[in-house]
Amino acid sequence: MMELSSNSLGTLFNLAMRPSRSGVRDSTPTAAPSAWDMAIRHLAQGDSIAAYEQLAPLASAGHVAAARLALLMTTRGPRLFGQTFVASPSERERWHQVSEYHGLDEADGQRPSAS
Repeated sequence: MMELSSNSLGTLFNLAMRPSRSGVRDSTPTAAPSAWDMAIRHLAQGDSIAAYEQLAPLASAGHVAAARLALLMTTRGPRLFGQTFVASPSERERWHQVSEYHGLDEADGQRPSAS
């Protein structure tokens, strides 16, 4: 099984990842991590089940990157994660629509330019 770090996931999905601040002590409180941040942390730590539990609701709510990851997990879960992730046909269709509507140009991985 291939191990992915949060940075390799960011590269794989062309996502901007903030650098880790682990070990850095601040005197100011930080905001609680978002569901997206938690999902990426779970993936980086190898907890794909917890990641999927965060990603599925985000994907259904229209979060593009979460929809792409959730689709990947449901279609390639056993091979990539050693797990099967269940989603209803309507969930998978919704996630596909979100991904397709906000799709990347397959030739270069960039968003299509507005003409």
